[in-house]
Amino acid sequence: LVIISESQANVFAESSRPANESGIYIGVEATLSKKLRLTAYYDQYKFPWLSFLNDAPTPGSEYLGQLTLKPSRSTEFYVRYRHKLKA
Repeated sequence: LVIISESQANVFAESSRPANESGIYIGVEATLSKKLRLTAYYDQYKFPWLSFLNDAPTPGSEYLGQLTLKPSRSTEFYVRYRHKLKA
């Protein structure tokens, strides 16, 4: 478990500033074999207060999965799926 303070949150923030945002981020990287690697993350966030363009709390989520095959040092193939949902 990693706790991110507001001063470190710029990397994870959905908006340009990390204020008025709460959420969870989970990521994993697994080496399935010497030539095959799986990478994935899930990000769920919420802006609980009203903002200039939103008249209600705004939730959202994003996830990504990537399977990478590296048959040799100079060759790499990957398949990636990414989905974003913003309210």
